[in-house]
Amino acid sequence: MLTGVATLLLSLLLGGFIVYQWALACEASAASLALLVCYVRYYHHDSRESKWPPLLPLSVIGASGGAKSFFVATGKDTPLVVVVILLAAVVWFLVSSWKIWKAERGIIG
Repeated sequence: MLTGVATLLLSLLLGGFIVYQWALACEASAASLALLVCYVRYYHHDSRESKWPPLLPLSVIGASGGAKSFFVATGKDTPLVVVVILLAAVVWFLVSSWKIWKAERGIIG
């Protein structure tokens, strides 16, 4: 996490906004793939009742955020479909998290 933040900060300071967007896009895409692999390999075998965080929506957020940054870095307009997918994934994550929190609260309380 610290390496990613340091990379973004250095790319912004030394390379400017476009270099920062390229670094952000690459990091978001890599994180998206890592989250997808974690979801496929471990999520169904997770023994925890809550299964939090919802890894699949987080992966979609990373992928669509990375795509958005690639469009910004190349100076092209971000297609509406990318924005819609990003916003839908954020809503998906929030709803999933709320359902998990509600289920856990019912178990604890």
